[in-house]
Amino acid sequence: MFVQGSQEIFGPARARAAVAAVGAPDYIDRVRLQRRSRTAPQQSVTTNCESATIAAVTQLVQLSSRHAWPIILSFALLAILSASHFARHFAISTDSNKLLSSSLPWRQQETMLGAAFPQRIDQIIAVIERGHAGGRR
Repeated sequence: MFVQGSQEIFGPARARAAVAAVGAPDYIDRVRLQRRSRTAPQQSVTTNCESATIAAVTQLVQLSSRHAWPIILSFALLAILSASHFARHFAISTDSNKLLSSSLPWRQQETMLGAAFPQRIDQIIAVIERGHAGGRR
């Protein structure tokens, strides 16, 4: 939407007021000539781009509504193929040694500690407390 100038908004009202006050027919002719000589406001480039986008989307919607079942079936086939590819090729490693770079400073310190104290490597220590009846120890 274009912002109109005061001349465009108040021009007709001023013309009517001038005719009523002056009553001159030549003034009416001048107003009519001014109205005819006005050019239509130029559309901006973004408006043209937006209208082209709207036209393309409209044509796409019309095409897909005309051929609804083939489009639904093709997208269902695409979904099945995508799920199949995902199931065959997706893999994740939970090994933190592979996930995190060994060049990180804290990883290098961890490696040095492992070399200095080899007895601590791959040991799991668990403390299990036995609960007594009644919640007392």
